[in-house]
Amino acid sequence: MSAAILARLFTLVLPIISITIVVAGYSLAKLRFRELRSIGLLTRMGTSSWKFNESWASTLTAVGAILGLILAAEVIPKQPQTFSTTTYVMLNLLFSAGIVAATLTYNAIRWPKNVDVFDKGRPMIVDEERVQTTENQGFVLVFLVASSMTLWALFGQLLTTWLLLDEITRPLSPFVETFTRIVIPLSAFLTAVYGIASIPWTLINQTNRKGRNKDWIMM
Repeated sequence: MSAAILARLFTLVLPIISITIVVAGYSLAKLRFRELRSIGLLTRMGTSSWKFNESWASTLTAVGAILGLILAAEVIPKQPQTFSTTTYVMLNLLFSAGIVAATLTYNAIRWPKNVDVFDKGRPMIVDEERVQTTENQGFVLVFLVASSMTLWALFGQLLTTWLLLDEITRPLSPFVETFTRIVIPLSAFLTAVYGIASIPWTLINQTNRKGRNKDWIMM
């Protein structure tokens, strides 16, 4: 696969796939769950204890660790066939920065909002007045944008890992090479499924929290 085709994958195909997954997750949330049909793109979401990056923590850690381990081990051939070693390092930094940027995007666009405090599904009332607290809440639209950025970075890391492993395993047995070419696409598929499934559940718990004593976050 030529470098030009790979560049289009990184800059065009992967962003389109990421946005499509997020739109699918949002549409599923609106169609499947009655309590989410009234939410819009400007609906406020998020509690003071919820962090955007926590819902992706396990996936980000696993993929980033594998990619970083390969680069740190210096097992890449001296003359890689697809990209230079420097390019692989730059791609790793780019996608890592993309993940950080996604988190900053969501966290930066949050404003304080007074919300009711619930106890066992009912608003707490003291002296005939509802008890309220102030939370820095984000917006559904920003959450979807940040999720798209995160998915793009994850897919980019997976593709980079695939290319790196291909450089390493090519001289080895065909079995090892075949195994690698199965595991990485399977991981990408599971990441897509995870993205579609996690968006509805995150929206449920961060936009409609009556009766919930704690946030439910997919890990």
